[in-house]
Amino acid sequence: MPPPLKAMEAPANAKPVPVIEMEKPKAPAVAAAPTTAAKPAPVEAARPRSGWVIQLGATDDEDKARTLLDRAKSSQPKVLAEADGFTERVLKGESTFYRARFAGFDGGEAEAACKALKRAGFSCFAQRI
Repeated sequence: MPPPLKAMEAPANAKPVPVIEMEKPKAPAVAAAPTTAAKPAPVEAARPRSGWVIQLGATDDEDKARTLLDRAKSSQPKVLAEADGFTERVLKGESTFYRARFAGFDGGEAEAACKALKRAGFSCFAQRI
């Protein structure tokens, strides 16, 4: 029996093993999965309004504000059936925000709509404009 090999010592009759460089496999192209979520329904841009409005919130993205309006209207269709949903662009310093608002209320209606929306989990406040 031959003597044991020392660490990192190759046997005398060993042939060098060729090194073959292989190309790295390319990642398969993944097509974007089609989204089933529909885009929020278009909401009319802000125009001069008077009376009472309710505001659900303000965000830095207009689509998020529109989505908030759509969710609220879906949640409370009777309360907001006649309401006029709109986004209002506001500049604050160097930042732009989009208010999610509904118009078309008198004072009592605006307060009642906010109460219903709050019970459904939305933030809301009524404001005379």
